[in-house]
Amino acid sequence: MVVMRRSLRWQLVGAGAVVLVGAGLITAGAHSGGEVRTPISGLTVVVSDAMAGPKADCSAIDYSDTFFAAASVQLRDEDGKVLATAPLRGAPRPSNLGCDWSVTFADVPGASSYGIELRGDTVPPRVHDYTVSRQELSDHDWRVRIGVIR
Repeated sequence: MVVMRRSLRWQLVGAGAVVLVGAGLITAGAHSGGEVRTPISGLTVVVSDAMAGPKADCSAIDYSDTFFAAASVQLRDEDGKVLATAPLRGAPRPSNLGCDWSVTFADVPGASSYGIELRGDTVPPRVHDYTVSRQELSDHDWRVRIGVIR
């Protein structure tokens, strides 16, 4: 009878350990899935003129009749749902890589990946489409740089 009690005790201990391990796995899965759904407080898209050098003149007049003058940035989630759209505005800022425009999207809903579309309503119309993972964005401080030729 003593042997049976020990056996039963170890079965209960083993079952308890399985329950604890199972609960840990469920919690870990919920945690990593929850991180994907955590909103991003600010996601910045930097659009750069790929033809401009570090000492380029970034005046608005130089870009008034280019792709950049009428371009907009659209942000989508992994299902293709449009989360936000913003135009490129004003003159670009000089940077060590050339001439840059920045668009920052605030309070971005969480997703595992994002689609970023850069669209210009010039003649002919141009569209540049990119997909970036949440991990890639996190690794780059929630910033993505897109270089486009005028």
